[in-house]
Amino acid sequence: MDKPDLTRRQVLSGIAVSGGAGALTGRGTTGLYSDGELFTNNSVTASTSTAGVVDLDVAVDSLGDADGLVYTVEVPDLANNNPSYIWVQPVTCPDPIDAADDVNVELRVECPDSDETVTIGEGTLRGVIDGLRTNAGEPLRCSGETARCFEPGENVELVLEVTGSGTTEDFAFELEFYAEQCRYNSGATTPFDSLAQCDTGDETTPAKGISWIAFCSGSDVALAPTIHDPGDFDDGAPRSLTWETTSGVNYVVVKAGQNFTIYEYSSGNTTTDTVTTGGNDDADFYGSEPKNNRSSDPCELAAEKFGSGSFSSSGTSVKLEWDEENETFTESS
Repeated sequence: MDKPDLTRRQVLSGIAVSGGAGALTGRGTTGLYSDGELFTNNSVTASTSTAGVVDLDVAVDSLGDADGLVYTVEVPDLANNNPSYIWVQPVTCPDPIDAADDVNVELRVECPDSDETVTIGEGTLRGVIDGLRTNAGEPLRCSGETARCFEPGENVELVLEVTGSGTTEDFAFELEFYAEQCRYNSGATTPFDSLAQCDTGDETTPAKGISWIAFCSGSDVALAPTIHDPGDFDDGAPRSLTWETTSGVNYVVVKAGQNFTIYEYSSGNTTTDTVTTGGNDDADFYGSEPKNNRSSDPCELAAEKFGSGSFSSSGTSVKLEWDEENETFTESS
């Protein structure tokens, strides 16, 4: 049986907290969000099956009379849409993470056409996000249900309310909504993989050694990458190195353990730089992607995070893999 087509919506959200008092206005850290905006440009296709497509609309608004955000998630009433289960999982951790223990929140589902609410997370902002990450997400559901099958045209509200705060920090994070058609599925199995808990700046997780590094150019050019000065080794693989190419690149993607460190070079003219694993001020750091081994398409991953969502078909990509026995990087076939 083919797995049904799935559509995700990733929504960048903000929580502005001022001592737990006053109205909150949701906002995205890059200006993506205004009250009631529909996120029509944040979808990625997760399957190439020919089964019925499950599409989602996601709008974000401020809670109104309290500090918080309302995510209104709808299965559009379209001819090719099917009744669907809807799951949510945080893609990123609250930023700044070190203050996320100073904010208490309740995450609840407010069901359509009723006064029912189901609390799916309660505690500190960091604790609620960590719970969803380690539990591989939660289904949006109403009282007495393990999961709810939403009909086309039906919507549901996921409410994140700030119940107390000891900080004036602003927080940003990203949620991912995932729709799975009810037909052939029970709604009992999460479509996500578990993610690691969020680390604060006081918690140091040693970075893993680099298993491969990929170079991505949006143009049809020769890259011929070379590696210099690999160092700071972990279990036989380097955590840092300097690279050089004969032509400019748009992205460099580094895989270490289950994580990706992605460098963006918007000009496309950069031909040398130094990379380190585990995230740093010059790069973005991502955990392993749900239900995907992104090692097979690192340039597509970079384009999803930074570009138009798809790496150019006329572009050039080269991946170098670490050869521990010979202590060198070799081009992957």
